[in-house]
Amino acid sequence: MMSRAAFFSVLAGTALFGFSYYSAGFTIIVSERISGSEELGVLSYTILMAASSLTGFALSRFRLRKDLFLLSLPGYLLAGISSLGISASIVFGAGLPGVYTAVALLGVSLGFVETLEPTIISRAVSASGTGRGMGSLSGMRSVGLFLSNLAMGTLFSVQPYYAFYYATAVSTAAAILVMCGSILENRWKNNGAPPATVN
Repeated sequence: MMSRAAFFSVLAGTALFGFSYYSAGFTIIVSERISGSEELGVLSYTILMAASSLTGFALSRFRLRKDLFLLSLPGYLLAGISSLGISASIVFGAGLPGVYTAVALLGVSLGFVETLEPTIISRAVSASGTGRGMGSLSGMRSVGLFLSNLAMGTLFSVQPYYAFYYATAVSTAAAILVMCGSILENRWKNNGAPPATVN
């Protein structure tokens, strides 16, 4: 069982990550603009989904510990680094190899996030509160995704790399927030305090 602090740090991190996560259409547009080919643009989506799926499958084969730590670093923070990589590829002219590499890393981060968020929430709530916990997770993610695409679209219309700078900043904030939740969780375990679960 996890503490209430872990539950709310993940929900807040989910919302922030939602603010940073964007429709794969943005990476498709960037790839298409760089290459001048619609097919190579769509390939970025294939790379993203393949990396995400393979990561999720690999994670399902292991019994993971330190869920909050993994969600924070290989999840949210890696997503921020990947978005920064897309920006750098645009600004410094790294071309498709740079974009595809960053997109693949973004896919890996999404595999961690999509696997660990529901796992952590299910452990942080009581059996009777599972529906409420999952509903809260879905709600926070939906709000974040909706607002993210508005922000990304606005910034992308000004300069494409502005949008990915924004994604980097918000993903990093989510990583810091969940890492704080991880620290509080470890402190609770070390002190032997009873869990403050969410019903």
